[in-house]
Amino acid sequence: RVTGTTIKNPTGFEAGLAQAIAKYLSIPKIVFVRAPFGGLFSPSSKPYDFAMEEATITVARAKVVSFSAPYFDANQGVLIRKGLTKPTSIAALKSLQLCAQADTTGLAYVQHTLRPAKQALVYNASSTAAFDAVEAGKCDALILDVPIVVAQSQKKKGAYGGVVGQIVTHEGYGAIMEKGSALKPSVDKAIKALKANGTIGTLQRRWLPFTRVPVLK
Repeated sequence: RVTGTTIKNPTGFEAGLAQAIAKYLSIPKIVFVRAPFGGLFSPSSKPYDFAMEEATITVARAKVVSFSAPYFDANQGVLIRKGLTKPTSIAALKSLQLCAQADTTGLAYVQHTLRPAKQALVYNASSTAAFDAVEAGKCDALILDVPIVVAQSQKKKGAYGGVVGQIVTHEGYGAIMEKGSALKPSVDKAIKALKANGTIGTLQRRWLPFTRVPVLK
């Protein structure tokens, strides 16, 4: 529940992981604050120690913020509109009207790797407008992180044509901190330990039930 800039009683994979990191580091109390995606990669000071917002580690982003060690491996997912014939290959996506969220690795993949015949529709600020475009039929397929599109498809059943596949891009999510944060070595150590002892795997199985999404080639 969001109250002003804070979040009360958060749930989900990354909330659980943040709590596990705090416990590992013997931090008795943590406060969850909102961290809008559009401001994550600004070099300005942050109102938080670290943010876990399903943010992919990239070289460009790492020039202005510090990332933790990766805590999750993510690919790009393909969410299609209702009534669309399901594409069965990456090549089949090129003739569709694609859309993506601004400042995401999904958009970068569409523009620089996939290079579709039609210019992709780009939606700023949050994924809401992109999801609305797919639901309204303005966009044939949205390219965005697998866990995000699967969660939305499950949350709003019947609004879309489903998540038809994932594109292997070998991306990793990392916690975001101010550039040069003194907290990074501690967070890195905690993440590596929580991977090794099975905590992260347990959280994934509980909160991220999307492992059977087929791979598009």
